[in-house]
Amino acid sequence: MKYAVFTALPYVGHVNPLLRMAAELQRRGWRVAIAMPRDLHAHIAREEPALPLIDLGVLGPVAETMRAIERAASADPNYRRGAMRFLDVFEGIWTLMFDGLNAAFAK
Repeated sequence: MKYAVFTALPYVGHVNPLLRMAAELQRRGWRVAIAMPRDLHAHIAREEPALPLIDLGVLGPVAETMRAIERAASADPNYRRGAMRFLDVFEGIWTLMFDGLNAAFAK
């Protein structure tokens, strides 16, 4: 049996391609799972309901920061400056996801 765990930054545009890859590997007989903060579980369940989910916890206050940065970056006419805004929130995202993955793998 081959195994794969997929995870990405918790933005739909980052997650959707992984869902397609995971579903295809599952179709080919692999045992797969998507490791994602709980905030994206409903989206994943709608897109690929057969994929198992690993719960990395909730984004909590990081989610509002993410939304605020998305709004500001989308409104910024300078792509580079808008993209650089995301660096401020990555630490919170990575910490949550790293800790969640460590806990899940320890089980």
